[in-house]
Amino acid sequence: MSVEEIDGTDRAASIEMASALTIKVDQIYERNDSLEAENDSLKTAFQAVSQENEHLRKYAEKLVRQRDAAMRKVDLYESKMKVIYAEAAETLRATHPPKQDPAVVKFAPPHVRDQ
Repeated sequence: MSVEEIDGTDRAASIEMASALTIKVDQIYERNDSLEAENDSLKTAFQAVSQENEHLRKYAEKLVRQRDAAMRKVDLYESKMKVIYAEAAETLRATHPPKQDPAVVKFAPPHVRDQ
C-alpha cells in the first residue's frame, strides 16, 4: 500500500492507532518504573529481615550455649552436694551411733543367720 493509496479515513485511523500505541507504551514504561522501585524496596526489606534473622539465630545459639553451661554447672554442683551429703551422713553415723534400746531384741531373718 502506498502513501497515495491511504485516503483520509485510513490516515485518521492510523493516527488514532499510533496515538493509542504511544499511550500504551508510555503506560508500560511507567508500570515498569513502578515495578523496579517496588523491587528495590523489597530487596532492601529482604536484606533487613535477613540481617535480623542472622542476628536472632546467633543470639539463640548464644542462649543455648549459656543454658548448656548452666546445666553442666548444675550437674557438677549436684554431684558435689551428693558427695557432701554422703560424707555428712557417714560422719553423723560415726560420731553418733544409733542407740539401741536394751528391751528391743533384733532377730535376723533365717537366711541371714545361716551364713
